[in-house]
Amino acid sequence: ISGKRQDVGLLPLYTEKTKAATFESNTPYQQALVTLLRAMGNGEPLDGFDVTQTKGAAIPLGNVATMTKIGSYAGDSLVGEIYTLQNISAQTLTIKSEQLYRDKTAAIAMQSESIAPKASTRVFIVENEGDDNANE
Repeated sequence: ISGKRQDVGLLPLYTEKTKAATFESNTPYQQALVTLLRAMGNGEPLDGFDVTQTKGAAIPLGNVATMTKIGSYAGDSLVGEIYTLQNISAQTLTIKSEQLYRDKTAAIAMQSESIAPKASTRVFIVENEGDDNANE
């Protein structure tokens, strides 16, 4: 070490994930889901959540549609994913949100359940990666 003085700053252990954990634990479960879905739908940040934009590979849904991940909101245990659902068929496609549920799905919102031929809509999926009993 040279003779130059160096200041060292100590940062608190309060991280963005801690903010998300505080939000998730202090907010009623249903309200937390709605707040996250609204932030995702409006493209707004949510304090404590890591927001990323991505361009994933198109996932085929049979021969009528594809889903492409375009973003995510990662909190402590709640993770929101944003997809583009593209109708690749020549007919209007009707998809109910229930058709897109997976094991840890907590909530799904869609811009539209009816998609014109060759058109697309956005789908917002929230999964609970934490406590399996959170939505009881």
